[in-house]
Amino acid sequence: MKKIFTTSILMLLSIIVIAQPCTNVEEFNRKKHRVGGTYGHPYTMFDKHNGKTFDFTIKDIRKRIINEFHPANPGPVCAAYQQVYNNAVGAMPKDDGMMTADGNVSNLALWAKNNAFVFLIGLDGDGKYMDTTEYAGVKSFATRNAFRDRAYHPYEHDTTVNAFHHLKGDMPSKIKDLKIGSRSLMLWLTCYDLLKAAYELPELRDSLRNPFGFADADRNGLACSPRNKLRKLTRDLYQESQGVFGVVTHRYGWKKNHGIAAASALLMAAQVLNDAGVETNVLQGNFLFRMFGGMGLLPTLHGKHV
Repeated sequence: MKKIFTTSILMLLSIIVIAQPCTNVEEFNRKKHRVGGTYGHPYTMFDKHNGKTFDFTIKDIRKRIINEFHPANPGPVCAAYQQVYNNAVGAMPKDDGMMTADGNVSNLALWAKNNAFVFLIGLDGDGKYMDTTEYAGVKSFATRNAFRDRAYHPYEHDTTVNAFHHLKGDMPSKIKDLKIGSRSLMLWLTCYDLLKAAYELPELRDSLRNPFGFADADRNGLACSPRNKLRKLTRDLYQESQGVFGVVTHRYGWKKNHGIAAASALLMAAQVLNDAGVETNVLQGNFLFRMFGGMGLLPTLHGKHV
């Protein structure tokens, strides 16, 4: 009996050590948030009200980076992109994705977001295209794809790629730390949003290089999928934000700028995860999902990647 008890304690401790912010709470069909009449990512970093397509915006950014490149004195847009690029090509940070050991915003979250951004832009630090033509006219996508894989790779869990796999920290419960957790969550939400936006670029979608399908095609994936990790972290932040002593609704007022950070993260999550959640209307949710989902009629995430 003593041996069984000891083994059980060790198993419990091991589960706690390797625990990740995951959830297996099932999603059902939700109403879709449309911006300017369109539905789909990105919801962060890019202006969706300017009447320009996302593809045009990406090409316009590339043009400015290329035109401003100078080995000694690059223009402001190029210089800013070089900082993002240089961080992205560095080694993967070792924090848990929510807070560094010294109590700052996660370096892993920033690294992941920067890798996702470089993957979309597709230029190196010198303003050169990473999708190059090699022998026999065959394009090599490996260099650019590596930035996607460092942010998220569905089949790799090693120490050099897949930052989302290494997101293992929970949302802090102490008010003084919620500001840091909120800012880290915003970086992860942006990273996820940018990776989802790859579907909106024909050059990536047509060659099946987008890591996610259209919009909410990745709902109801594995418990520790990027989407489910973000759902869990957002839910925990919401729980810590409300109530008499919540960081946002605290009876004695907002705790400095901690409440502002938490509210900002929740607002961003409401945009990026706008179609996520548990449906409360049985006819719209559980019944239809189980009927049509079980028949294979609902969209699913494609599994082929170049």
